[in-house]
Amino acid sequence: MGCGPASSAPGSAQFGEATGMFWLDDVECKGHESNLFQCPSSPVGKHNCNAGEAASVTCLDPISLRFMNGTDKCSGRVEVYYNNSWTAICDNGWDIDDANVVCRQLGCGRARSAPGGAHFGMEPGDFWSYTVKCKGTESNLIQCQATSMEGGHCSLGYAASVICSGLYSIEQLFRLCLAAAVLVLLTIFLVLELRRKS
Repeated sequence: MGCGPASSAPGSAQFGEATGMFWLDDVECKGHESNLFQCPSSPVGKHNCNAGEAASVTCLDPISLRFMNGTDKCSGRVEVYYNNSWTAICDNGWDIDDANVVCRQLGCGRARSAPGGAHFGMEPGDFWSYTVKCKGTESNLIQCQATSMEGGHCSLGYAASVICSGLYSIEQLFRLCLAAAVLVLLTIFLVLELRRKS
């Protein structure tokens, strides 16, 4: 649904009793599925639920990110849209794991580097966070631990930046080129075969 990660999963019709049909019951998701129908459950439409057992979920909004002053669309100073304005992230503790999450969230492959020290420049403004600590596997920066700027100090020369690999890695580009070459050779073979038969 594009609502970011879940913050809670209240039961007992937290947002009101169900008025329609129950489609799923006894749902046992692992958390990596892309939709509920991929999770083990009772057969679709088969249930023993009543209106007061409707499941609910509360999501965290995904954080909007962008790169500024980079050399391409997959590099630059990391900025977060917060409190109706774009703010930088302090580079205190900034590392490749944090950068990998940013690259993933922005569809830019994997991180090549995570430079600090305002590598891509800085404009006057606020900072969103003093430190960010990701494991590197998160899909959105909001899933990472972050400390507020309260009690922390970050000057303009300490903005976090990222350089991503781009949409494709070298290995992926090689595979794409190889597949294209095979397709061209196959097309040539088919054209020659059709000419030979006619």
